[in-house]
Amino acid sequence: MLTLLAMTAVLAVAPAPAPADDFARLAALAGHWRGTAEDNRVIDIRYRLIANGSALIEEWTSPRGNQTMTVYYRDGDRVMATHFCGQGNQPRLVLAAPEGDWMRFAFQDATNLAPGKSHLHAFWIEIASDGTMRRAETYSAGPESETETMVLRRVTPSP
Repeated sequence: MLTLLAMTAVLAVAPAPAPADDFARLAALAGHWRGTAEDNRVIDIRYRLIANGSALIEEWTSPRGNQTMTVYYRDGDRVMATHFCGQGNQPRLVLAAPEGDWMRFAFQDATNLAPGKSHLHAFWIEIASDGTMRRAETYSAGPESETETMVLRRVTPSP
């Protein structure tokens, strides 16, 4: 009986699983998006589903041809993002509690990240009712951080 009560207590305090549609909301981004950053740079982002729809790839190409990639995927009851940065590190971020059309990802850990080096530390995505996507990224290096916001529009949907 005591074991059953202990199991019930553990289940009662366990966090609620993320809604099943969190990943589906991200998957709906599939296609080509274009917009501008705060400094008026043109931003091109392409999203595509892979692995039988279980992962979403986000690809950025800079005007100089540099590429980065972020892979979104489910990990049990949560949604994760691993960012393969042009700086050579790979931060892993977890989707915090979504709020309406706003999804915030928070730093969990990283591979190949030297102490004090710059890395993607947080970002959020908002899908606005007018079809635009607002996005902000925060890069941190030691105690310093810098956030950039951009607004994008879908150029073409996923084939």
